[in-house]
Amino acid sequence: QSEAPSELPIIYMNLGINSGKNNKCNEAERYFSKALQIQISNTNQEHYMVAAIRLRHGESFLHCWQNISKAVEQFQEALRIARINYGEKNSTTAQCYHDLGLAYEAMRDYPEALKFYQKAIISYSDGFDAEDPDRNPGPENIRPGLNLIETLKHKGLILKTIYYSFHRKQDLVSSLNTFLLAETIMDKIRQGYSSEQSKVSLVSREAEIYEHIIDNTFTLWKLTGDYTYLQLAFETMERSKASTLLSSIRNIEASEFGGIPLELSQLERRLKREISFYQENIYEEKRSRKPDQRKISTWEQILFRLNQRYDSLVRTFEQQYPNYYTLKFDNTVLGLDACRRSLKHSHAMLQYSLSDSVLYTLMVSYDTVIFTRIQADSIFSRSLHDFLQEVSFGDFTGDEEYRFKRYIRSGRFLFGKLIEPYIPWINDRKIIIVPNEQLAYLPFEALLTDSCPSEINYRKLPYMVRKYTVSYTYSATLLSQTKGHFRLKARNTLLAIAPQYALTARNIPTSERTRQYIDNLYPIPGAREEAIEAQKIFHGKLLVDREASEENFKRLAGQFDLLHLSMHTIIDDADPMFSKLAFTRGADSTEDGLLNTYEIYNLRLKCQLAVLSSCNTGKGKMLRGEGVMSLARAFIYAGCPGIIMSLWEVEDKTSVGLMGYFYKFLWKGKPKSDALRMSKIKYLAEADPLMAHPYFWGGFVFIGDDQPIAYPFMKITFPILLALLLISLLVSIGVYHRKKYRLKNAS
Repeated sequence: QSEAPSELPIIYMNLGINSGKNNKCNEAERYFSKALQIQISNTNQEHYMVAAIRLRHGESFLHCWQNISKAVEQFQEALRIARINYGEKNSTTAQCYHDLGLAYEAMRDYPEALKFYQKAIISYSDGFDAEDPDRNPGPENIRPGLNLIETLKHKGLILKTIYYSFHRKQDLVSSLNTFLLAETIMDKIRQGYSSEQSKVSLVSREAEIYEHIIDNTFTLWKLTGDYTYLQLAFETMERSKASTLLSSIRNIEASEFGGIPLELSQLERRLKREISFYQENIYEEKRSRKPDQRKISTWEQILFRLNQRYDSLVRTFEQQYPNYYTLKFDNTVLGLDACRRSLKHSHAMLQYSLSDSVLYTLMVSYDTVIFTRIQADSIFSRSLHDFLQEVSFGDFTGDEEYRFKRYIRSGRFLFGKLIEPYIPWINDRKIIIVPNEQLAYLPFEALLTDSCPSEINYRKLPYMVRKYTVSYTYSATLLSQTKGHFRLKARNTLLAIAPQYALTARNIPTSERTRQYIDNLYPIPGAREEAIEAQKIFHGKLLVDREASEENFKRLAGQFDLLHLSMHTIIDDADPMFSKLAFTRGADSTEDGLLNTYEIYNLRLKCQLAVLSSCNTGKGKMLRGEGVMSLARAFIYAGCPGIIMSLWEVEDKTSVGLMGYFYKFLWKGKPKSDALRMSKIKYLAEADPLMAHPYFWGGFVFIGDDQPIAYPFMKITFPILLALLLISLLVSIGVYHRKKYRLKNAS
């Protein structure tokens, strides 16, 4: 009551909105009535704030009370006032039309709802006045906004609903075009965001747009057989996967190849590091038991100023360096035909798009494209859940027979749905998996290709790994972008790191926020041996125990072709950018020993492969439209085109043997996925019936560029061969001249 009279209606309106969201309908009604009463008495019945209150009051009637007629009354009155105050071309007017569309949609009066959604789109647009719902404005005529995206989604859904009632092809085409426009606007908005978190959040929120486009293209392709719809489906699947990661990598390319002076590029990297530093301080301080609000406030002010400087610098890049702008805002993805041309004859790609109820699959090879749709029903969801539980949990207590049967039932079912329909075209080709949603957690190599014996023996099962070489990628575009990566290669072979988590390290003076992580870190059996084995094979640099520090890693990582990290991972599902790799922490180090995901993003790596033998490096929060926000993703961003990662907490002794086999095959020049497959097969051949369980070997997967590690063979074997060739040449020349001399003397 102490507030100024002009503020009271807004306060009451917001209280009404909040009450309505909590289904306190009577309370919401009192607040809206009070807001309207005060606003009218302070101004008049046609004041712009009266329109805002009536709009929210109508939404309460619609969603809380389900009283559509009263909702329509409020919306129509709000529209009348909005047109008086703003005219037709205004976002408030557009919102009134949109809400009227919602009301008629709730009444299932789809033609009337469509009419109001079209009017809303007109209000959001400049130079567009077509009331024909088959028409949409061009992107250049639109004022981008999230509310407009919402209107376009509803229009697209209404057109699709009408199509399934009357089967008029044009309705489905118009629905598709509307969703495509919504996607274009979303991309425009995303380009305006500077932080990756904001971009990822937007894509995750609007991911259903991609699902509708794929659904419409599939139906139109089945209806017409037009290859164009296959191309559009493939490109949409590409845009729906790791689009923010791809955009970030292109931003790096823009900085490096867009003509930016060196000192400005260095300034950009320094600002990004400082921004990340203060973001971490604020995040961790807020999580502490007694947050220091004064510290938080100070850091937030510093962070605000740093973000302003960074945004200003980026605007300078965009305005003064046109090549930078072109590279940064290049949102093209790899097309279907380009993908087919890039695939070797020995490879096939499986693109998956899984929604709540449907699974779409595109099987692509140089000579074939297959597009399918199946229902992802409760049986599919249960099988996926059962399989993931069986392979990723190392608890072997309980009913052994039940667990074995559950594993073979779910493993065989999923192979039949995900792989088997495409076997006639795959034959013996290598398979590149492009997963999304929960399929990103699935180790396909552990699926079962055939019927299984009743005897409980995991060693004898027909695992997919026995027949097929499998690799993974976030998207075909990202794979193409990072293949033969754009950065210069490193000059050294392998850097292997295995930290020490000794109890003595806990006596080092440590902040409270660091202490909460390191107190639970205990030695990893076999990690040291694993790193030593890798170093023996590749003759690289070994950092173990105290030398395996965060400081040393940051200093040396950019100098090596191959990174091997055998250490603890601390997963932060609340904010994946603060998941951490745990290094040895020394008393004299300036680092805290915890390398955050965002710090990896700020590295500049030149390696061909990073082996993240740490636990759970492939695990992370699943975000729709982006995928798993794992540590592995950060290494790809930092410049590493190939990753070996673990999908769950891997048994340490198994890891030593498996990685040993892997490095031996890799050293012999095998492609990375082949080397991993051969190491798993060798492990299975030597394992006992229990240790052959996929929990012990299935968690390691390869993602990215599959080319063999060129360094050891080319750098060591080639010079030796060259030297032998030169010696042979010299000997041959000597023999020739000697024979010539003898013949001359004889004559």
